[in-house]
Amino acid sequence: MAISSADCYSDSEQRAVMRLLDSLDRIDRRTGVHFEKVRSHARQPYRGIVWLAMPDDVEVGGNPQDHAVKVYARSLSRSGLAFVCPSYIPHRRVLCGLTLANGTTRWMEADVVRRRETREQGFWEYGVSFCKRVEA
Repeated sequence: MAISSADCYSDSEQRAVMRLLDSLDRIDRRTGVHFEKVRSHARQPYRGIVWLAMPDDVEVGGNPQDHAVKVYARSLSRSGLAFVCPSYIPHRRVLCGLTLANGTTRWMEADVVRRRETREQGFWEYGVSFCKRVEA
């Protein structure tokens, strides 16, 4: 699967993703109260880069980062993550890598629980629910 990595976006894609994240944040501010009641853990705004890999691409015992791309995250909770990228991801399960303060990457296996196409240059928004930690 060919997903564009955030560090390879064109200038127009970089601007588009920032506009998209701003727009999604505004929507969350208006509708967030409705969804807070059904979430297991509170979301925190998180504008950062996270790693994304497909489990099928990673050999058993291999390092997911060898097969990963960078995507823009928009929120994070103890139980999941929301991110955007310019590609449709058909998989039901993904690997998400979060860079910790000490520079290491914590990998989590996650189920895709939401995917929707946005109006901004064909970007897609995804919500994933963490299943388990993956040792890399």
